[in-house]
Amino acid sequence: MAITNDERRFLRYWQEQRRDGKSRFLVTYCIGLFIMLFMAGVAIGLFSGLPFIKVGILLGWVVGAAVLAFFISNWLWRRQEARFQAIIRREVPPDL
Repeated sequence: MAITNDERRFLRYWQEQRRDGKSRFLVTYCIGLFIMLFMAGVAIGLFSGLPFIKVGILLGWVVGAAVLAFFISNWLWRRQEARFQAIIRREVPPDL
């Protein structure tokens, strides 16, 4: 089965992303996701009217956003790597 244009784009994208290794990918995505998740938490706190500006609550959101960002980043790496390996395995015949 031939590689589709979407798969070809994905292969190029993923080779570029994994070039620097898993740790670089995780750090980059963790930072970005942490900022996004923390800001989403702050926005929810502002719009919900909860008294969220307390040290304990904000510290909880910081820790929660950091942990969630790490798990999401790790899940993204595994998912993309599995897709990459599946495409490669499908296209490269096994050695006989």
